Amino acid sequence: MDQKLLAVACGKLPADLVVKNGKLVNVYSGEIYDGGVAVCGDKIAAVGDVDYTIGETTKVIDANGMYITPGF
Repeated sequence: MDQKLLAVACGKLPADLVVKNGKLVNVYSGEIYDGGVAVCGDKIAAVGDVDYTIGETTKVIDANGMYITPGF
C-alpha cells in the first residue's frame, strides 16, 4: 500500500490537490452530496470534507456550484 497516500488520507501529510465546495455525484445511487476530493499524486486520497488535507503546498480549486463526477 502507498504510505504517502495513507498519510494524506489520515491528515498527516497535505494533499497535492484539493477540489472543494463542490457537489459530489454518486453515480451508483444517484445521490448528490456537498464536499470535495483530495488528490495525492495520481490517486484520490479522500472524498467528502477534505479541508483537513490542505497544507501550504496544496493546490486548491474552489468548485463552488459545480458538480464533481468520476472520470475513467
